Amino acid sequence: MAGAMVSGTAASGFSASQGGVFCHGVASGDPMADSVLLWTRVTPAPAALPGTGLGPDVSVGWEIAADAGFKKIVARGTAATGAARDHTVKVIAGRLAAATNYWYRFKLGQAVSPAGRTRTAPRRVRPWTG
Repeated sequence: MAGAMVSGTAASGFSASQGGVFCHGVASGDPMADSVLLWTRVTPAPAALPGTGLGPDVSVGWEIAADAGFKKIVARGTAATGAARDHTVKVIAGRLAAATNYWYRFKLGQAVSPAGRTRTAPRRVRPWTG
């Protein structure tokens, strides 16, 4: 995944300008008709590099919206992560409409991830058995 620069400072005081709290980007997958999986990795402190086993436990917020400007939030929540999970965050955003585009992002302190775009799967249609 390509890195991205974000503005702000995480609750830990680690500045995005030092490499980024969300420097590993965001991803989505496993679309269902009513849910999608959202993923990111946070770097809450300079020492919390991938695979080091270092860094504090943190609570990361997530939002999924019906618009790119995040004016119509349809779901939000928080997820705990820490060194034991290599600071990765994986959540299933549910209660979504089928075959619909959504935008999502994560937050840690004042740092906000790049926004991602995802789409739910269409409703499953039973095959015609004529």
